[in-house]
Amino acid sequence: MARGGFPFREPSLNWPEKGWNPFREFNLIAQEIQMVRMQNPQAGLNPDIVACRNDLDAFQCARLHNDERYCQQIPEPQADQPPGEPKRQAPKIPHKRTCCNKGRK
Repeated sequence: MARGGFPFREPSLNWPEKGWNPFREFNLIAQEIQMVRMQNPQAGLNPDIVACRNDLDAFQCARLHNDERYCQQIPEPQADQPPGEPKRQAPKIPHKRTCCNKGRK
């Protein structure tokens, strides 16, 4: 399997074919997964774009052994949050505050 990029394997469809390029943008690959699933309804795979993104993301996390540096659990939407795609959370980075007037009178 390739190192880097976003490799993906759909065993029930024997996809992708040899020579498929995983070195593209995440959403483009998710759209390609969606297209393949829509063209093969007999497989019973969800062709919804959110499901395709989640499956691609889960595949990457499994490939990276669920390393916390790359894989973060996304909380379920709250009751007051509109339904739809869950929002990713950026890691919290502490902000070091410095004062520019230090030592001035």
